[in-house]
Amino acid sequence: MDSTQTPQLNDYVVAIYTPGPKWQAGQSAMEQGAREHIDYQHLLYDQGRLALGGPWLDREGGMALFSVGGVDEARALTDADPLVQRGVYAVALYPWRESLGAVILRGDEFDEEE
Repeated sequence: MDSTQTPQLNDYVVAIYTPGPKWQAGQSAMEQGAREHIDYQHLLYDQGRLALGGPWLDREGGMALFSVGGVDEARALTDADPLVQRGVYAVALYPWRESLGAVILRGDEFDEEE
């Protein structure tokens, strides 16, 4: 990309999964039905609604990056997750804008559009 091109900035929704009220301490996520969660995430990925996702390496839970129309759509998808429905996972959602290559951005790409 040369300096006259405006980079494509994509909007996503970040989902942070944490142990929910029904999480059983001392049991692995797999022992608590994580296979259903993983299968559901694979379905969303195959549909193009999930860009990436995976578990934390140093704690329970994980993160997913949804490529959808906004937080409301991501909320509907996470609410349909079997482990969220059962209370094994809780989810917090945050709108997020990709700015890969921020070092080369001029700055005007971040001006308010509203």
